[in-house]
Amino acid sequence: MRPFFIAAWLLFSLALSAQPTEKEALSTIRKVTVYLQGAQVSRTAAVALPAGPTALKFTGLSPMLDPESIQVSALGNFTILSVQHQINYMKENEPDAEVKKLQTEIQQLQIKTDREQAALSALEEEERFILANKTLGGEKGWTAEDLKAGADFYRSRLTELRLRKLDISLVVQKLNEDKKRFQNQINELNARQRNVATSEIVVNVSAPAAVSAEFALSYLAPNASWTPSYDVRVQDITKPLALTYKAQVVQNTGENWSNVQLTLSTGNPSLNNTRPELQAWWLRFYEPVAYYGRRERMQTMDSPATMAKESVMSRDEDKAASGPAVEQVERTTTQEFRIAQPYSIAGGTKPVTVVIAQEEVPAFYEYYCVPKLDKTAYLTAGIADWNSYRLLSGEALLFFEGSYVGKTYLNTAETGDTLRLSLGRDESIVVERKREKEFADKQFLGGKITQTTGWNIELRNSKKQAVSIVIEDQYPLSTSEEIEVKLEQSKGAVVNPATGQPLWKLNIAPGKTEKLNFRYSVRYPGKRQLTLE
Repeated sequence: MRPFFIAAWLLFSLALSAQPTEKEALSTIRKVTVYLQGAQVSRTAAVALPAGPTALKFTGLSPMLDPESIQVSALGNFTILSVQHQINYMKENEPDAEVKKLQTEIQQLQIKTDREQAALSALEEEERFILANKTLGGEKGWTAEDLKAGADFYRSRLTELRLRKLDISLVVQKLNEDKKRFQNQINELNARQRNVATSEIVVNVSAPAAVSAEFALSYLAPNASWTPSYDVRVQDITKPLALTYKAQVVQNTGENWSNVQLTLSTGNPSLNNTRPELQAWWLRFYEPVAYYGRRERMQTMDSPATMAKESVMSRDEDKAASGPAVEQVERTTTQEFRIAQPYSIAGGTKPVTVVIAQEEVPAFYEYYCVPKLDKTAYLTAGIADWNSYRLLSGEALLFFEGSYVGKTYLNTAETGDTLRLSLGRDESIVVERKREKEFADKQFLGGKITQTTGWNIELRNSKKQAVSIVIEDQYPLSTSEEIEVKLEQSKGAVVNPATGQPLWKLNIAPGKTEKLNFRYSVRYPGKRQLTLE
């Protein structure tokens, strides 16, 4: 029996030695690449590994990370056996530095409040003592002077005590208000990260001997994004405009990005990257469905069209739901902006503005007016070949001569070769549009009415420099063979017959006046009614 026990003990010892040593690894976020939707978080860690198998646990990670996106690499004389992901519901994320700082502030305020409350209690005790011993007289008796002196003492001392109590009460009130403000801020910060769990990545390794190892791990966290936005500034119409390309970065990954190397990418990993495939297009005649008895629909055998439809549906089910120095990197399908300055972005819903680029863009400036709708001239800035700047759609704030004039939206999917931005009204350009009186009557001939309408447009430049201006108007278009429309006159205009819009481009010298006019006629049956201008 003794050899049996020895053998069992040896097997038990070998089993114990085969169990991996559990070790927790402290990792730090070094780099973050933020996509239009989602972010790739890269961490590093230096770990001292013992000899033999070790289950290395990286803790405090985003609870929302995509397990399929985990990548682990390492340097050292050891072997990575496996990588696993798990959720730890027993360990919450540590509060960030801002929350800790606010908590310290509240503690300091509470100490001050306690001291003021102690001083207030002492004053109240003294007041109660004086009031309890304020009875004058007794066996010895009091003279009038003694009574007056005693009354003066009580009045003076009680007044002093109560004024000091009032001062302390005001101080305590202010301290309580400050504590409430700090606590509200803590509540807001905590509300941004309502994570009741953290992710953990367990890396099983085996080392022939104790070794120092360096690990790098990365993963995709979905709750992060960046949105393009712009500042467009024009200081003088003789100079290029200043374009500031910005990103509004927001992250609610459950982690705090502190002094990380930030990269913004135009990619979007959340989109389905499977190329589309055409299925067979089956045609069939429509056949009405017959109903019998309880009007139950007849069951038919699957036709090729039905089978094709089911195949497409199954494929659809498989698809996924849809300032500082900057280095711009052109990748095969995306563009990246690598921010040189480290950034700290706490988890939350409030965006952080990151400046991507600031550059001067050549622009031409001209006025634009549609006197039929608005007799005001609008100054516009035009950027030719603006697509070469690789801009994305986003909101733009407009500033002219140091003043905010409004905002617009740059739609890169619809704008043509020239990007035009409105910089506001200019009352120095006076525009008038009046009807020509000699063409106000109707003419009847051959059972038809011919109505001719003419418009005079007058422009006056009250500025001290010449201006370039575009004037646009319109004449009606016919929707019936019975209505004949003819543009009689539009001298100097470029006419678009498809839209019925004459357009003039003028250069007006300072203090000068220009006159334009156009005229059109409409011929239609006399028995019909037609409403014109």
